[in-house]
Amino acid sequence: MVKNGQVQQESTRLCCMGRNRSSTTIFQTFPWAFITKHTAGMCGVGKCMLRWRKWPTDECPRCGQQETTEHIWICKGKDSLLPWTTALTRLEKWMEAVQTDPDIIAAIMNQLHSWRHDIEDSSSYSWEIQNAIDQQTDICWQYAIEGWLSIEWEILQQSYLDNIQTNCTGKRWMSELIKQLWAIAWDLWEHHNSILHDQMNTVTDTRQKMVDRAITNMFYTASALLSHTIDDFLVAVHLQTL
Repeated sequence: MVKNGQVQQESTRLCCMGRNRSSTTIFQTFPWAFITKHTAGMCGVGKCMLRWRKWPTDECPRCGQQETTEHIWICKGKDSLLPWTTALTRLEKWMEAVQTDPDIIAAIMNQLHSWRHDIEDSSSYSWEIQNAIDQQTDICWQYAIEGWLSIEWEILQQSYLDNIQTNCTGKRWMSELIKQLWAIAWDLWEHHNSILHDQMNTVTDTRQKMVDRAITNMFYTASALLSHTIDDFLVAVHLQTL
């Protein structure tokens, strides 16, 4: 269960976090600091940037709503659907390629889609799959993107692998799944940054308006102070030409 933005102790017993379950190779190839800061809610999103006095607003550069860490995943603003759809398609293809239980694939894909779009998943699942869904919902699907997964997914996948008689393990599958989910998180963060830094958006628009107001105020203040003095040539130019 999540309370006040934190995973509660009873929920941590039901899940495994990527850092504890993943190989050293992951940390050599993935920006772990990004996941750590984002999971802690202390990264460069609008809410934090306003608090740190780095931005004049806490607005999302894509849609204009308050930007929190969770908002990065569920933003429905400027071109945000494409990277999400692309990332989920890649996740689905990966799960199919590594012999994931088809019922697990359907459950995870449907639940992620329902969570992001804030709609109900009307699909029917077996008792075992529904139990895993319920546990993951208790942990929170936002945290699934950040690597907090119910241990039930590993147990169910191990059972499926045993049935199809393969030497693969549910533990290894779980570690790789966490990496795939991290990749989704990173792709969405990168898309956010591309809008913020490479295109006009609500944040840069607000900054530009603040600069314009500051220049205007400075101009009229200087005009009042320098009028009829030997330095009045400094404000002889018209404001619109500045």
